[in-house]
Amino acid sequence: MVAGGSDTSLPSGVKSQSFQGFNLESIEVETITKPETLIGKYFHSANENNKVEWQGLVIGEPQRGWYLVELFDWASGEPSVQRLVPIEKMTGWLFYSDRDAMTSSYKYA
Repeated sequence: MVAGGSDTSLPSGVKSQSFQGFNLESIEVETITKPETLIGKYFHSANENNKVEWQGLVIGEPQRGWYLVELFDWASGEPSVQRLVPIEKMTGWLFYSDRDAMTSSYKYA
């Protein structure tokens, strides 16, 4: 600390403060929140009447706000086709962290 209470050698985000004659250094913590991604999430899609239409996995976001989804066949559960879907169409969808959660949710819902 330099005489007079100012220190230009402190790292960015560290402040020098004086309290009752003592020089204190405080660190400002900047919280950075990273938004949750839909990529890797399993889902059930719902239509305007809240009827489940598709089941699948979000596999990419080729352009901001557009998601590439892989649909699973209802009978076999195997991947069938891929489609591009805008985020606006996904607001009523149910998302799951893994395939088992998706399968269990549909069976017991």
